[in-house]
Amino acid sequence: MVKNARGFTLVELAAVAAIIAALAAFAVAAYDDHARRARRSDALIALTRIAALQERHHREHLTYAATLTALGAAARSPAGHYTLSIAPGANAAAYQAVATATGLQATDGACRKFTLAASGVRAAADKDNKDATAECWR
Repeated sequence: MVKNARGFTLVELAAVAAIIAALAAFAVAAYDDHARRARRSDALIALTRIAALQERHHREHLTYAATLTALGAAARSPAGHYTLSIAPGANAAAYQAVATATGLQATDGACRKFTLAASGVRAAADKDNKDATAECWR
């Protein structure tokens, strides 16, 4: 045997590789969560825009629009992370704009759906359709 052998054993290399893999898995999960939370602003921007268009439509026609087409609005949010719609029942007194997560954002179980009503009431629901307003409308 060589008295002053240098280098690492296979066990030491495997341990280092396992530690690096665990740290990488944690970092990727944290990044994905942060990205999902950041993409929520896409829904908030879209709903705010729809609210402004609805107010303009109401000034001009004395009623809120029942469709996005009547507003000249797109059916997707600016970055495309949400599909947009007007809930049935829009009339002269009320409307409710809805943004539903789609694509990569559909994995956001905490804030799957956002709503904004003519009265200014904001709401959000998670993947189980439970109230998540406080978490989502920050």
